[in-house]
Amino acid sequence: RGSYGCAVLVRDRNSRQQRVVKEIDLSRMPSLAQKEAKNEVDVLRCLKHPNIVAYCDSFLEGRMLCIVMEFADGGDLSQLIKSKKSISEILRQ
Repeated sequence: RGSYGCAVLVRDRNSRQQRVVKEIDLSRMPSLAQKEAKNEVDVLRCLKHPNIVAYCDSFLEGRMLCIVMEFADGGDLSQLIKSKKSISEILRQ
């Protein structure tokens, strides 16, 4: 949960794969932040890299901007770092 929304784990009806929907409440945001949130969708749509969580879709539901992303079931970088004894151990991998 963040300042303007939350992330929800869902399952794609067609592929049955898990996805994450980032729900952003635009009605609670100043206009500049709304523009930045919409720009985030454009940036995510363009990013294609094996080390970046993939963008799947986005849509508006009322005043809620929903961004659908692939689910990274291995956790995030922060969790990986915390689970290791030292940063040098991570870098050796």
